[in-house]
Amino acid sequence: MKLINYLLLALPTLLFACQSTSPDGNPKVAESPDIQIHIDQGPIGWAYLVGIYGDQRFKLDSAQMDEKGDLHFHREEPYPQGVVYVLLANSASFPLIVDVDQTMKVNTVINELIGQIKVEGNLENELLYGITHQEDVYNRQIEPLNSQVEAMDPSDPAYPALAARRDSLVRARTEVTDNVLAKYPDAFVTKFKNAGKNPDIPDVMGPDGQPDLNVKLVRYRRAFWDGVDFSDERLLRTPVIYNKLNRYMTELTIQDADSIIQSADALINRVKEDKPYFKFFVNWIGLKYEPGKVNLMDAEAVYVHLVQNYITRDLAFWADSMQIYGLQKRASEMAASCVGLKAPDVISTDPSGQKRSIYDMKEPYIVVYMFNPNCDHCIAETPQLLNLFNQWKREGKGFGVYAIALDTDPEEWQGFIKKFNTSAFVNVFDPTNASIYAKYYVDNTPEIYVLNPDRIIIGKNLHPEQIPIIIDRDKKRQGSGS
Repeated sequence: MKLINYLLLALPTLLFACQSTSPDGNPKVAESPDIQIHIDQGPIGWAYLVGIYGDQRFKLDSAQMDEKGDLHFHREEPYPQGVVYVLLANSASFPLIVDVDQTMKVNTVINELIGQIKVEGNLENELLYGITHQEDVYNRQIEPLNSQVEAMDPSDPAYPALAARRDSLVRARTEVTDNVLAKYPDAFVTKFKNAGKNPDIPDVMGPDGQPDLNVKLVRYRRAFWDGVDFSDERLLRTPVIYNKLNRYMTELTIQDADSIIQSADALINRVKEDKPYFKFFVNWIGLKYEPGKVNLMDAEAVYVHLVQNYITRDLAFWADSMQIYGLQKRASEMAASCVGLKAPDVISTDPSGQKRSIYDMKEPYIVVYMFNPNCDHCIAETPQLLNLFNQWKREGKGFGVYAIALDTDPEEWQGFIKKFNTSAFVNVFDPTNASIYAKYYVDNTPEIYVLNPDRIIIGKNLHPEQIPIIIDRDKKRQGSGS
């Protein structure tokens, strides 16, 4: 029941996306659906037809299964074309393709829904389950062999023969599937299956005679989307696009801002003319790496790049001018403090009323520490930062701390300094925030930035224990070593 409640909650925001179809994506008007299902010993009660859009699920329709195991989905309005799941009262489910032809009869048994399923009167699903059953014959042979191979030392004399046997079966399975798909090049199931294929990249040998895995990964990532027909929006209503996107961005891409931007650009620029995909990819990547919601140093750089390059009046056709303005404004506030940029100077007032500047500090490395005296995380992390500051000072490799109090008042601010004994920091506070506005972006407190001797931002979104890693890395980069 929790799943259905989730689906119902998700429905209002998703209906617009799912009804927003393109002529190329759905070239023909679908017929009114008539899906008759019989399941031997099927669970009596409500069943649901669950639609897909990217990584979202939503309820399309519902019907009751009777005591005979019969279930009937039908209505005047066609279902959005793609893949749907039949979700039964016992939470078991199985997929169906809904295309232009939305009439079919489905028969199966409750204890082997997919293994025994038979579809009549609908070519797409006859092909889907014909392929599934053929592949399952091979899978039952491949899986035990694969378990043996993975558990075996490659130096074992039996390893080559077992691995060769497994690989031969995998090739045979692929060939059988490809032969079926080749007979139906215009079928949606062919596009669906081809989109889900992974590239077959041969080993690339390095100068040492060993496989160069980095080169292979680059080629694999470059070919990863080659099987997807981006002119067909229906694929967005299958699991394949989200699964590929998630893998492409989180597994095949190094999780640093520069690499994420590079992968995002390569994909987004590929689909600029395929508007549903352009919209989905920009929004998904933007939400995935939204600052403050992801454990990534300089997620702001990803956000700024996406907004400034793709969420524009010319390209973001799905957003109104005020939404675009708001996103652009937020991006501009982040833009000045991305890693690799010259750090903005801040001149603000210390407890004695003197003006203090970041650029007047003499220490080679500066930690810009932004906090609120009532913030629980600030209360926890300030002693950690102070301990690190004192330790490095004793070891003769100290750094300076420019501590900026936010959203407080003079009494609270100075009480915090006294309580945590941070008078060795350069402590400043500006009740108007004018001195720091649009200089250092803060989404959550405490916020830590690290500046190197050239006053370049080399780290941000950090915890105190990560500061030494960032500084040591920069020292090695500059060749000082210590």
